[in-house]
Parts: sequence; structure tokens; C-alpha cells
Amino acid sequence: MADYTIKELATTFGCSKQSIFNYMDELNKQGFTSKRGNQILVNEAGFNYIREKKQSSGRVTVKETNSERTPK
Repeated sequence: MADYTIKELATTFGCSKQSIFNYMDELNKQGFTSKRGNQILVNEAGFNYIREKKQSSGRVTVKETNSERTPK
């Protein structure tokens, strides 16, 4: 399972890092995040959660799908 940094998520969704941080409270409550050093990582379930929220709002489309991303 791949983990995504905040910057990777912002690039994928075509939004700012602050926009991704707006979801962090909910992501932390549901256990979708972890830390590696100074980086906050969001797992695949968190990626899907943000994608659903962004697409339901109609403001942002996803630039790439999970299958196109190479895991770390």
C-alpha cells in the first residue's frame, strides 16, 4: 500500500497544500495518517477519502489515478 505526502496529494488534486490540511482532522480521527521523520503521510484509504470529498464538491478533478502512481 502506497503512502502519499501532503505535497503529492496537492499536486495530484491540483490544489494547495493548505486545502489538503483542511482534511487532516478527519483523516487523523480515522487513522489514515502516519509520520516518517518530518513528513505526514496519508495512506491509500485517506487518498480515496479526499478524492471522494473533492469530487463530490465538484471543485477539483483528480489528475492521476492510483494505478498510474508508482509506490515508494
